[in-house]
Amino acid sequence: MSASPSKVIDERDGKARSSIGFFFEDYFFRNFGHLAKYNLRCFVHSLVKHKDMGDRRAELFALLVGLHHPELYSIQMSCVFMRLIRGLFPDHKSIRPLLDKYDGKTKASNCLVARKLCFAAILGPKGRPNKPSTWDAPELMHLTDTDEMQRGVVLKVARLPAQDKYDPKKMTDIDGVLYLMIDYFVIAAIRMQMRLKNFFVVIISTYNSHSDLCK
Repeated sequence: MSASPSKVIDERDGKARSSIGFFFEDYFFRNFGHLAKYNLRCFVHSLVKHKDMGDRRAELFALLVGLHHPELYSIQMSCVFMRLIRGLFPDHKSIRPLLDKYDGKTKASNCLVARKLCFAAILGPKGRPNKPSTWDAPELMHLTDTDEMQRGVVLKVARLPAQDKYDPKKMTDIDGVLYLMIDYFVIAAIRMQMRLKNFFVVIISTYNSHSDLCK
Protein backbone atom coordinates (compact mmCIF):
# COMPACT_ATOMS: atom_id res chain seq x y z
CA MET A 1 0.00 0.00 0.00
CA SER A 2 1.64 3.23 -1.13
CA ALA A 3 1.02 6.59 0.49
CA SER A 4 -0.27 9.67 -1.31
CA PRO A 5 2.30 12.45 -2.02
CA SER A 6 0.82 14.67 0.70
CA LYS A 7 0.94 11.81 3.20
CA VAL A 8 4.59 11.09 2.37
CA ILE A 9 5.42 14.77 2.97
CA ASP A 10 3.54 14.72 6.27
CA GLU A 11 5.39 11.62 7.42
CA ARG A 12 8.74 13.05 6.29
CA ASP A 13 8.07 16.18 8.32
CA GLY A 14 6.99 14.19 11.36
CA LYS A 15 3.31 15.05 11.02
CA ALA A 16 0.21 12.86 11.06
CA ARG A 17 -2.66 15.01 9.84
CA SER A 18 -5.11 12.15 9.42
CA SER A 19 -5.67 8.84 11.16
CA ILE A 20 -4.58 5.51 9.70
CA GLY A 21 -8.26 4.59 9.42
CA PHE A 22 -8.97 7.61 7.23
CA PHE A 23 -5.89 6.96 5.06
CA PHE A 24 -6.84 3.27 4.74
CA GLU A 25 -10.34 4.12 3.47
CA ASP A 26 -9.05 6.91 1.22
CA TYR A 27 -6.50 4.53 -0.34
CA PHE A 28 -9.22 2.16 -1.54
CA PHE A 29 -11.36 4.91 -3.05
CA ARG A 30 -8.38 6.51 -4.81
CA ASN A 31 -7.11 3.25 -6.27
CA PHE A 32 -10.20 1.15 -7.05
CA GLY A 33 -12.82 3.66 -8.21
CA HIS A 34 -16.30 2.12 -8.51
CA LEU A 35 -14.97 -1.19 -7.11
CA ALA A 36 -13.69 0.49 -3.96
CA LYS A 37 -16.55 -0.55 -1.66
CA TYR A 38 -16.41 -4.18 -2.83
CA ASN A 39 -12.64 -4.43 -2.40
CA LEU A 40 -12.84 -2.67 0.95
CA ARG A 41 -15.48 -5.12 2.22
CA CYS A 42 -13.34 -8.08 1.06
CA PHE A 43 -10.26 -6.67 2.77
CA VAL A 44 -12.11 -5.96 6.02
CA HIS A 45 -13.62 -9.48 5.99
CA SER A 46 -10.17 -11.01 5.52
CA LEU A 47 -8.68 -8.75 8.21
CA VAL A 48 -11.33 -9.69 10.78
CA LYS A 49 -10.98 -13.39 9.90
CA HIS A 50 -7.21 -13.38 10.44
CA LYS A 51 -7.62 -11.33 13.63
CA ASP A 52 -10.08 -13.87 15.02
CA MET A 53 -7.65 -16.66 14.12
CA GLY A 54 -5.07 -15.10 16.43
CA ASP A 55 -2.85 -13.19 13.98
CA ARG A 56 -1.52 -10.32 16.11
CA ARG A 57 -0.47 -8.26 13.09
CA ALA A 58 -4.08 -8.37 11.90
CA GLU A 59 -5.30 -7.49 15.40
CA LEU A 60 -2.88 -4.57 15.57
CA PHE A 61 -3.99 -3.18 12.22
CA ALA A 62 -7.67 -3.68 13.10
CA LEU A 63 -7.07 -1.70 16.29
CA LEU A 64 -5.35 1.12 14.40
CA VAL A 65 -8.22 1.49 11.90
CA GLY A 66 -11.00 1.20 14.48
CA LEU A 67 -12.27 -2.33 13.74
CA HIS A 68 -11.03 -3.74 17.05
CA HIS A 69 -11.98 -1.94 20.28
CA PRO A 70 -13.49 1.01 18.34
CA GLU A 71 -14.01 2.88 21.62
CA LEU A 72 -10.21 3.30 21.82
CA TYR A 73 -9.74 4.40 18.20
CA SER A 74 -8.12 7.83 17.91
CA ILE A 75 -5.81 9.93 15.79
CA GLN A 76 -3.38 9.96 18.72
CA MET A 77 -2.97 6.19 18.51
CA SER A 78 -2.16 6.56 14.80
CA CYS A 79 0.40 9.22 15.70
CA VAL A 80 2.05 6.97 18.28
CA PHE A 81 2.30 4.13 15.76
CA MET A 82 3.61 6.30 12.91
CA ARG A 83 6.11 8.04 15.18
CA LEU A 84 7.39 4.62 16.24
CA ILE A 85 7.62 3.37 12.65
CA ARG A 86 9.44 6.53 11.55
CA GLY A 87 11.92 6.08 14.39
CA LEU A 88 12.54 2.39 13.71
CA PHE A 89 12.75 2.88 9.93
CA PRO A 90 14.41 6.23 9.10
CA ASP A 91 14.50 5.12 5.45
CA HIS A 92 10.79 4.72 4.58
CA LYS A 93 11.51 2.61 1.50
CA SER A 94 12.88 -0.23 3.64
CA ILE A 95 9.76 -0.69 5.76
CA ARG A 96 7.68 -3.12 3.72
CA PRO A 97 10.39 -5.70 2.81
CA LEU A 98 11.36 -5.97 6.47
CA LEU A 99 7.86 -6.10 7.92
CA ASP A 100 6.74 -8.63 5.29
CA LYS A 101 9.00 -11.22 6.91
CA TYR A 102 6.38 -11.65 9.64
CA ASP A 103 5.11 -15.20 10.21
CA GLY A 104 1.53 -15.18 11.49
CA LYS A 105 1.81 -18.71 12.88
CA THR A 106 4.99 -18.30 14.90
CA LYS A 107 4.27 -14.58 15.56
CA ALA A 108 7.90 -13.78 14.80
CA SER A 109 9.01 -11.34 12.13
CA ASN A 110 12.73 -12.08 11.99
CA CYS A 111 13.16 -8.33 11.73
CA LEU A 112 15.53 -7.26 14.49
CA VAL A 113 16.14 -3.75 15.83
CA ALA A 114 18.67 -2.50 18.35
CA ARG A 115 17.38 -1.73 21.85
CA LYS A 116 18.92 1.74 21.60
CA LEU A 117 16.92 2.45 18.43
CA CYS A 118 13.73 1.32 20.19
CA PHE A 119 14.25 3.89 22.93
CA ALA A 120 14.98 6.60 20.36
CA ALA A 121 11.78 5.77 18.44
CA ILE A 122 9.64 5.85 21.59
CA LEU A 123 11.24 8.65 23.61
CA GLY A 124 12.57 10.80 20.77
CA PRO A 125 16.05 10.87 19.19
CA LYS A 126 17.53 12.64 22.23
CA GLY A 127 15.45 10.79 24.80
CA ARG A 128 17.44 9.11 27.56
CA PRO A 129 15.58 6.32 29.39
CA ASN A 130 16.58 7.52 32.85
CA LYS A 131 16.07 11.25 32.19
CA PRO A 132 12.37 12.08 31.56
CA SER A 133 13.17 15.75 30.86
CA THR A 134 14.73 14.62 27.55
CA TRP A 135 11.69 12.63 26.38
CA ASP A 136 9.73 13.67 23.29
CA ALA A 137 6.56 11.53 23.27
CA PRO A 138 3.66 14.02 23.27
CA GLU A 139 0.84 11.60 22.41
CA LEU A 140 1.83 9.22 25.20
CA MET A 141 2.50 11.91 27.78
CA HIS A 142 -0.95 13.32 27.09
CA LEU A 143 -2.40 10.13 28.60
CA THR A 144 0.10 9.21 31.27
CA ASP A 145 2.94 10.51 33.44
CA THR A 146 6.67 9.87 33.70
CA ASP A 147 6.34 7.34 36.54
CA GLU A 148 3.87 5.23 34.56
CA MET A 149 6.01 5.57 31.44
CA GLN A 150 9.06 4.41 33.39
CA ARG A 151 7.27 1.31 34.67
CA GLY A 152 5.15 0.52 31.64
CA VAL A 153 7.52 1.35 28.78
CA VAL A 154 11.13 2.04 29.72
CA LEU A 155 11.56 -0.97 32.00
CA LYS A 156 9.64 -3.29 29.66
CA VAL A 157 11.65 -2.22 26.59
CA ALA A 158 14.84 -2.89 28.54
CA ARG A 159 13.54 -6.40 29.29
CA LEU A 160 12.47 -7.32 25.76
CA PRO A 161 14.04 -10.66 24.81
CA ALA A 162 17.31 -10.24 22.94
CA GLN A 163 18.14 -12.49 19.98
CA ASP A 164 21.55 -13.14 21.47
CA LYS A 165 22.32 -12.27 25.11
CA TYR A 166 25.96 -11.65 24.17
CA ASP A 167 25.07 -9.11 21.46
CA PRO A 168 26.14 -5.62 22.70
CA LYS A 169 23.37 -3.99 20.60
CA LYS A 170 20.75 -6.27 22.20
CA MET A 171 18.81 -6.81 18.99
CA THR A 172 15.15 -7.61 19.60
CA ASP A 173 12.21 -8.59 17.37
CA ILE A 174 10.38 -5.52 16.10
CA ASP A 175 6.95 -6.99 16.78
CA GLY A 176 7.69 -7.09 20.49
CA VAL A 177 8.26 -3.33 20.36
CA LEU A 178 5.15 -2.62 18.26
CA TYR A 179 2.84 -4.69 20.46
CA LEU A 180 4.33 -3.29 23.66
CA MET A 181 3.74 0.31 22.58
CA ILE A 182 0.20 -0.13 21.28
CA ASP A 183 -0.78 -2.26 24.29
CA TYR A 184 0.60 0.45 26.56
CA PHE A 185 -1.30 3.16 24.66
CA VAL A 186 -4.55 1.19 24.98
CA ILE A 187 -4.04 0.66 28.72
CA ALA A 188 -3.14 4.33 29.21
CA ALA A 189 -6.26 5.38 27.28
CA ILE A 190 -8.45 3.13 29.45
CA ARG A 191 -6.89 4.56 32.61
CA MET A 192 -7.56 8.08 31.32
CA GLN A 193 -11.19 7.20 30.60
CA MET A 194 -11.60 5.80 34.11
CA ARG A 195 -10.06 8.94 35.64
CA LEU A 196 -12.43 11.15 33.66
CA LYS A 197 -15.39 8.99 34.65
CA ASN A 198 -14.43 9.12 38.33
CA PHE A 199 -13.93 12.88 38.08
CA PHE A 200 -17.42 13.44 36.65
CA VAL A 201 -18.96 11.05 39.19
CA VAL A 202 -17.45 13.14 41.99
CA ILE A 203 -18.59 16.41 40.38
CA ILE A 204 -22.15 15.15 39.85
CA SER A 205 -22.32 13.69 43.38
CA THR A 206 -21.10 16.97 44.85
CA TYR A 207 -23.61 18.93 42.78
CA ASN A 208 -26.49 16.65 43.80
CA SER A 209 -25.52 16.89 47.46
CA HIS A 210 -25.37 20.69 47.23
CA SER A 211 -28.77 20.78 45.46
CA ASP A 212 -30.34 18.65 48.22
CA LEU A 213 -29.04 21.04 50.88
CA CYS A 214 -30.51 24.02 49.01
CA LYS A 215 -34.03 22.57 48.88
